[in-house]
Amino acid sequence: MTQNETYKKFRLRLLQEKKELLAELLRIERDSLENSYEQYREGTRDFDVAGDVYEEELILTGRAQLLAHLSEVNNALKRIRNNTYGTSIVSGKPIPDERLEVLPWATYLVEEEKYLKR
Repeated sequence: MTQNETYKKFRLRLLQEKKELLAELLRIERDSLENSYEQYREGTRDFDVAGDVYEEELILTGRAQLLAHLSEVNNALKRIRNNTYGTSIVSGKPIPDERLEVLPWATYLVEEEKYLKR
């Protein structure tokens, strides 16, 4: 398989991942709106407020995680367009296809990531 074919395969996987992330974000937004509407409709009762706040925190945390992952996917798609996909943004060395198979949005080599997370 040529490098161009390989990148096309990764691009399709990234686009599918993006589609799934956007669908999940839409679901979370809908859940948040429903939660807000229920709070408005029920009014503020002390025993419900804590549960509502907790539920909204969960929704917002999930949303933040999805947005961060969506950013990684979009950056990988941008690197494909700029012909810089598959190389470490730290060292410029090629990222092995095996790593990209697992994490198509990877930007570092495994050994670099170990040091960056410290």
